[in-house]
Amino acid sequence: MSVSKMLALHNLVPGGMRAGLIQDSLLDATAALSAAILKTYKKEGEKLIAEVYRQQGKNQGETLKKRLGLGSSLKDAVDAWKIAGNLTKLKAKFQKTGENSYDAYHLNCPMHEAFKKYKISCGTACLPMVEALATTICPGVKMTVVRKPTLEETCIKRLTL
Repeated sequence: MSVSKMLALHNLVPGGMRAGLIQDSLLDATAALSAAILKTYKKEGEKLIAEVYRQQGKNQGETLKKRLGLGSSLKDAVDAWKIAGNLTKLKAKFQKTGENSYDAYHLNCPMHEAFKKYKISCGTACLPMVEALATTICPGVKMTVVRKPTLEETCIKRLTL
């Protein structure tokens, strides 16, 4: 028996492993549910998924402001994206592209991987969510999609004030 299995049987799973297993399972369930909604409800389903994720992004923004004391600047919105990425094992590079502009390059995205498995775009869920997260932190910020996600590539997003 492996050490990991023995520890898991005695509820001694390290926090990182536990969180990773739960996150992978939840992302897969989210992608599967999204695929089923899109298949059944087409455009109306796409709108429904976007609205649910938009509300989640707003909730996340409010939580980060409250618990971590984020302010309402462009930099705070970028920091919120970094924090959310760190919590979800997203690997991203953030580059300042102007006095009031940052680009986010996703090097590895767990949501993209989960949605790719079901052959659907993660943009239906992710883009409304991260836009709402950013605008909840910094109400004047605008998000644009520099490169839309495809099944082969992750997206590039820009925040501008």
